[in-house]
Amino acid sequence: MTAVSNTSYEVAAYLRVASLAIAGYDYLQTLPFELRMWREAWKGRHLTLSSTLFLFIRYTSILVLTLSNFSFFYSGFDRERCRRFYVIPSLFKVVQSMVSQAILVNNANLSISPIEHLSSHSGP
Repeated sequence: MTAVSNTSYEVAAYLRVASLAIAGYDYLQTLPFELRMWREAWKGRHLTLSSTLFLFIRYTSILVLTLSNFSFFYSGFDRERCRRFYVIPSLFKVVQSMVSQAILVNNANLSISPIEHLSSHSGP
């Protein structure tokens, strides 16, 4: 490895470790909310769409970070295994993007619904 590529690899490795640290911190920060959400869902035997999307994006994000960092730091791939494994994190990133879009649509619908409800009751 040349000095420039070695430095680039080190910077990328540090950024990946930093992203894992931030994700771990976020996970621990939102764990009480998740536990409260599970308790409420268990009592009412009902899991809302927002809760389901939250859990899905939360755990697909963990999966994406884990797979991406595993493929970055693991040096035991031969060419064929690398080619096959390379597709997996990308597919989960697509799923992650789709879930985040569903969250945006769900939030937009939640914020528009009360306005539509008010406007349908206002009359001349």
